[in-house]
Amino acid sequence: MVSSPSAGTLKSAFALVRSGVVRIQSADCTTSGQGSGFLLGPDLVVTVAHVVRGAQAVRVMNGTMAAAGEVIGYDDRSDLALVRSAVRFPGRILAFAASDPEVGDQVAAVGYTLGSPLSFKPGTVNSTGRKATIGGITRHGLIELDFASNHGNSGGPVIDADGNVVGLVDAQTDVMDQQGAKSGELQGDRLAVAASVARPAFERWRVRPEPPSHQPCPQAVGIDGRPLPVRDMREDVATQALQTLEVYFSSLNAGDNPTAVAQLARGMSLADFSDAVKSTRDSDFRVGDVSLISRKPVVWLRFTSRQDPGDGPQDRPGEICTRWSLDYHFSRVNGLWLIDRAVRHGTDPVSMPCPR
Repeated sequence: MVSSPSAGTLKSAFALVRSGVVRIQSADCTTSGQGSGFLLGPDLVVTVAHVVRGAQAVRVMNGTMAAAGEVIGYDDRSDLALVRSAVRFPGRILAFAASDPEVGDQVAAVGYTLGSPLSFKPGTVNSTGRKATIGGITRHGLIELDFASNHGNSGGPVIDADGNVVGLVDAQTDVMDQQGAKSGELQGDRLAVAASVARPAFERWRVRPEPPSHQPCPQAVGIDGRPLPVRDMREDVATQALQTLEVYFSSLNAGDNPTAVAQLARGMSLADFSDAVKSTRDSDFRVGDVSLISRKPVVWLRFTSRQDPGDGPQDRPGEICTRWSLDYHFSRVNGLWLIDRAVRHGTDPVSMPCPR
């Protein structure tokens, strides 16, 4: 019996599922990485294991909302992970397809490529039942897709025209054997974990969590890649505060303003925020100090902003390059240390023009 063609389109499917696709940021002892995932329940997020491998801190972001995440299911062999968020998200709950796709089917990957706003990558299923050695682990039941996807797409859903999830975005085919899934995500066809492989693991973890074991970090590392000058503070608190700043600035620079707003404890109108930072790009970060004030983390951060004429500081709007020195104060929201305010550091000027 031949099944009837789908009444939907990939474009309409994207509109249907986009509110349920999330961005994931994780930090291990030395680095911070990003990926994608999707809602299996209001507080359950599906992704691939290499996105959260070794994670000391996980945050889940959906629109202008961010929350801490806890890995409650993890399997390196199948490259699958399940994360529970500290709060319930209002986005759409996605469902796995009843059967795997066939060769020639039209599908699309949805995710946060390179930390940019949510992206849509349509393509075709090239083959199914693939075997591959990825990061030294031989896996099977993979789907090969004919489109490349970049760092950040990993863990996002591959959907059919009805919006059902047929797989999870995984490794690149041309570099996976040499470098593994974390480092090789720039070119070549893409592999995905098939829904038939993923579904049983997630159903099991929902009932009986299997979290990974964690090792303590010997020393926290900051947004500038240097060891943190931490005083009187647990390193996981310092790591999370610095992760907030990293997500905030990388999102701002990529134009993903909803994710940037999600790092603010007090919230802000997305329209007002977008207008305020429309041409701003920040770089040259230096962490001066990380301390506790009233049991809350404070990060002294120096950085450079570049902006169009007219978008400079309030008292110098024509300035196109500005050096900043600010203390970022944090408050606890949804299990995360988010930016509460940025104020002058000591007797330093808040900002100065860049030297000519």
